[in-house]
Amino acid sequence: METKNKFREIEVLPLINLDNIDIKVSTFTEKKITFKNEEQYREVIGKLQNIINKNPNAIVKTKVGNMQTVTTRIKSTKNKKKVFMFPEPNPVCIYYNSAIKHLENSNLIKKDLFEVKNGFNSNDNFVEFSKYYSEISQGIILLVTTLEGFLNQLLPDDIEFLYLEKKHNKSHIEMLDISTKIRKVVKHLHNIDFYVTNPTEYDNISLLVNLRNDLVHLKTNIKSNLTVYQDLYKRLIDIDLINISESVFIFINKIVPNYFIEKSL
Repeated sequence: METKNKFREIEVLPLINLDNIDIKVSTFTEKKITFKNEEQYREVIGKLQNIINKNPNAIVKTKVGNMQTVTTRIKSTKNKKKVFMFPEPNPVCIYYNSAIKHLENSNLIKKDLFEVKNGFNSNDNFVEFSKYYSEISQGIILLVTTLEGFLNQLLPDDIEFLYLEKKHNKSHIEMLDISTKIRKVVKHLHNIDFYVTNPTEYDNISLLVNLRNDLVHLKTNIKSNLTVYQDLYKRLIDIDLINISESVFIFINKIVPNYFIEKSL
């Protein structure tokens, strides 16, 4: 894998592109409406919302760029008159961008951390590393959340998968570890063994997942010098965040081409 010197930022895309789905439509009617004023507009929108209320399975679409997308509709519990309607965004894109922001911040803090003069009981080191830990832990957790969300999105509702001589349905597969999903389930669905095709990126992802697990579970390892998380902290200092995030980007776009679209500068 080519070493990159900067993080990627991606477009947050709608979750479902209706142009890619074969929906059986029995009848189709299209009407062009011209509104004379704001009051008439609100009246028509109110009538449309009433129709949607009476038909909870109705698919409401919105055009975003050249895409016909699905619109989600959320009614506030505390204020039932308040209704939010918008194209349903893809959470995986949001997780990835959120992870990148935290990782970018942690890289900036790491530079400051390395500029602090060495010394015993340095309060500056304590403050800077605490800030670094806060940012990098959030970035790593969100980056693995990106992977988990993407892998679960791949699963069709009717999937049946034979693993360790046991038949797994969708709910069973969702509970499998990430490594098994990447090596077994993805190969079953897309005939791609990422471990074989991209060994460097696979190793980076494994390192990322292991680090996330240790951050979340914080298993203690008390040493003779009475430090507890010294090994974990060292791994956080040593990790190459840009290449780790790049490996996630490469994996996702290899399985589903153009799933992530990099933002143009």
